[in-house]
Amino acid sequence: MKYLFFVFILLSCSEKKQEVVLASAGAPSQSEVPSKNLNNEAPKIRTKNDNQKKEVSKAPDFFGLEWYNSKHERIKNIRLADIKGKLTFIDVFIKTCPGCPKSHKIFKKIYNKYKNRKDVQFFGIQSVSYGHERNNLEGLKEIRKEYGFDFPMAQDDQAVVIAQYGAGGTPWNIVIGPEGTIEHNYFFISEEDADKYVSTLLK
Repeated sequence: MKYLFFVFILLSCSEKKQEVVLASAGAPSQSEVPSKNLNNEAPKIRTKNDNQKKEVSKAPDFFGLEWYNSKHERIKNIRLADIKGKLTFIDVFIKTCPGCPKSHKIFKKIYNKYKNRKDVQFFGIQSVSYGHERNNLEGLKEIRKEYGFDFPMAQDDQAVVIAQYGAGGTPWNIVIGPEGTIEHNYFFISEEDADKYVSTLLK
C-alpha cells in the first residue's frame, strides 16, 4: 500500500514538471486549447454542386408579381405551369444593390449562351424589400436596357420572391428544373454551374 502511494506521488510530480516545461516553451495548456464543436458549423445552402445527397424541394408558384415583356409592356402573370419542361434561370435583384452588376454580367453571359434553346427559360425579378422609391418600374426598365435583357421581367414590390426562397438578400440566383424542382438557390451562379445544369437536367 505504501509502495502504491509512493508511485502516485512520483507520477503527480512528473506531470506537474511536464506542465512547467510546456509553459516555459510557450505551448498552450489544455485549458487554452479551443475544443472543436462540429455542431457549430454553418448550414450550407442547397445547390446542385453539393456532393452530398440533398432533399429536392418543389418551387413555389409565382404570385403578386407584375410581369413585363422586352418592350416593357405589361403581360399576363407567368405561372410555373407555363415553364414546365424547361430549365429556368432567374436573376433576382434590386436596382440599388451594390453586388448586382456583377451578377447581371454573369447572367448575361449565360443568357447569351442559351437564349436560343427552346427548353431553357430566363426571367429577371426585381424583388424589393427596401428603397421602393428608387427600386421601381423605372429601375427595372433601366436594368433591362443596360444589360440587354430581352426575357420577361417582373416587379415584386412586396419582396414575395425573397421570402419564398429564403434569400439572404440580392443578388440572388435561382434555377428551377424541368419538373419544377429548385436546383440552385444562392447569391451567385457561375457559367460552369449553368453548363452543368443544362447538361445534367436536359435531355
